[in-house]
This record gives sequence, C-alpha cells and structure tokens, in this order.
Amino acid sequence: MAKKFPKWEELGPADRVRCRIERAGLEFAAWLVQRLPWSALRGLAWLIGGLVYRFDKRGRTVALDNLRMVFGAEKSEAELERIACDSHRQFARSMLELFWVPNLRRETYRGLVELEGYEKARAACGLSSSARPTP
Repeated sequence: MAKKFPKWEELGPADRVRCRIERAGLEFAAWLVQRLPWSALRGLAWLIGGLVYRFDKRGRTVALDNLRMVFGAEKSEAELERIACDSHRQFARSMLELFWVPNLRRETYRGLVELEGYEKARAACGLSSSARPTP
C-alpha cells in the first residue's frame, strides 16, 4: 500500500520548515525559468538532468534496474547508462518547459509549434485546406 502523506497539522516543526523551504525553492526555480529564453531550456535541462543522474544514486539505480529488466542482455551496460541519463535529461526538459508555459502567447507559440500533415487532416475531415487554423 502506498505511503500516506501526513496532513499539515500532523507535521512536526522541522518538517514544516522543510516544506516551506522546498516550496520557496520551487517557486524561485519557476520564476527563474520563466525569465529564460525558450532556446536556453534544452541546454539547461541537459545539464540538470545529467547532474541529477550523476548524483542521485537511488534514482540511477532504479532506472538501470528497470532497463535491465526490459532489455536483459540485448543492450550493453554503457547503452543502458546512456538511456537512463537521457531519460533524466528528458524529464528535466519536460519540467523546465512546464515552468516556462506561462510565457506562451499567440505570438510566441507559433514559432515553437510546427504543424505536420495539417492539410491531410483537414481533407480527411472534409474541410477546406485554405482555412487557417484557429489558435
């Protein structure tokens, strides 16, 4: 059975302080990421994900154990480590992009999104291909 998180009232003073510090750190990280250009997120995520992979022994062990169960002897240890590290990097990128989402506006998302197969989809729905998509 999953571990039950205690209610705020059930936390001791030290845990309450820790929770407040964690929340402040998370809010600062979100604030900071929102001030970065979109183009900087990929490199930052690559760095953060790689550092987390390197220093989070427990997370690295779980990732590698799971990959060993999936791939068995099909992949070398070096390949498994690359996949696990890339997974950490992709997760970091997803989180940074989620923090950055409040910056999306009509004028910014059009430069970030590329539509493929739009004409085919419109034709399959019986719609005119000359109509513009509505945001």
